[in-house]
Amino acid sequence: TVTRLGVIAVRSALGASRRRILAQLFIEALALTLVGAAAGLGLARYALGVIQTLNDTDGLPYWINFELSPGAAMFALGLAVLSAFIMGVLPGLKATRVGLSAHLHELHGRSGTRLGATWTMLIVAQVAVAVAVLPAAVFVASRVIRMELAGAGFPVESIVAGYAGLSPDALPVDRDRLAALQRELLARLAAEPGVTRVAFSSGIPGFAATKAIRFQDGVRVRAGTDYIPDVGITDALLPSMTRVGVDAFDTYGVEILAGRGFAAADVGTTNVIVNRSFADMYLQEPNAVGLLFRYEDKSPNAAHVWYQIVGVVRDFPAFPLNFQRDVEPTIYHPAGVGDINRVLLSVRFAGAVPPTFINRFRDIGAEIDPALQLTSVGVMADLYDTLRTA
Repeated sequence: TVTRLGVIAVRSALGASRRRILAQLFIEALALTLVGAAAGLGLARYALGVIQTLNDTDGLPYWINFELSPGAAMFALGLAVLSAFIMGVLPGLKATRVGLSAHLHELHGRSGTRLGATWTMLIVAQVAVAVAVLPAAVFVASRVIRMELAGAGFPVESIVAGYAGLSPDALPVDRDRLAALQRELLARLAAEPGVTRVAFSSGIPGFAATKAIRFQDGVRVRAGTDYIPDVGITDALLPSMTRVGVDAFDTYGVEILAGRGFAAADVGTTNVIVNRSFADMYLQEPNAVGLLFRYEDKSPNAAHVWYQIVGVVRDFPAFPLNFQRDVEPTIYHPAGVGDINRVLLSVRFAGAVPPTFINRFRDIGAEIDPALQLTSVGVMADLYDTLRTA
């Protein structure tokens, strides 16, 4: 509006009324604010769709729906009109005051509008903030693009996963009873048409708690990992720890890069498998198989158990899970049926997942035991999208 003072003065001199000039400024501003409101409503609708997906997978009551209401759209439209009034009409009222002839000098080639110290300072501050945010914005955008374009490294489109555990109000059961329930559930799922493999684990691959570790004396540790011999790995990139059934790697189709996979005899032992990021990030040794490490526990009665690496697997998922970590060094412990109270069941199909199988998954659990609660059931590709968006 300030830079158009000369044009406004000419239009006023040619007979344009103040109301007509203000109407033009308002319509121009309204066009911009309506575009902004539409973009905001579009983002809100997408975000609510993600939340609704979380609602569907987490098993919340069916009557809880997250959607964009007509009232919210009308409220956004009202904000757009108010913003247009502030952006167009209020500055226009000042620009069309008496004395417009003085603004004709703005059209002279050797003169121009001067905003004054206050407005100049505000504009400089705005540009400075935009420039300061630009590197972070480029970094975040590049990470998001990488996360979206990189593949998972295993057939997430052909796997249905869901957590199975007893409901909080169920009567306590012993380990044998829990193992029997999980064993029956695994058998029923494996018998479904089209199912090729079934496995269990303590969580979705890539999302697990981290723990500090210490290698046995003599193991060559890579520089830059903040490794202190008496303390162990102390930097922020601590390895994740998860428990998997002996068939998990076969179910996910994960390649064994060195050593061997798990066997039934490994359950209950100190044998572990690590991923390639674990070996690349921490070790200078040419082969991680056979090396020993232990978890750092500062409690006085802690049992310092040494774990032996018997295999190295390819990273899965292959895409970065968050903005802070390019890779996820992971340790896999063998688990038996009944060792995990709330177990993640992964069901793999030869091709695409049948549309009706997710409901069938829940029905099987209810048929085995009504107290068996199934949550976060969905195609693993959708679960990863939901977790990364959250």
